[in-house]
Amino acid sequence: KLSNNRLDGLVQLRTAQPIWREKINSWTLDFEGRVKIPSKKNFKIKCPTEFGGKQDTDWVMLFGKVTKDRFCLDYKAPLSIIQAFSIALTSFADKLMVT
Repeated sequence: KLSNNRLDGLVQLRTAQPIWREKINSWTLDFEGRVKIPSKKNFKIKCPTEFGGKQDTDWVMLFGKVTKDRFCLDYKAPLSIIQAFSIALTSFADKLMVT
């Protein structure tokens, strides 16, 4: 809801940025053991907003490949199952910018 040029009640979500690992010569993200297979479809979303007066930078959604044709979807508030599933489906769209 936009009132007095303030975005009250809106939540800003951000894709977690991968870290370059020189040892394996690759970009990596910590999926806390949930994702098993590297894939360009794997992603992690963070919510850098305040909840209950404290800054929360924890993940709100993890999505990644666990077998050849199975994926793992973990989510938590402020996302609903419908929102998380909809976001996950976007990873199956053509990745024009990813090689």
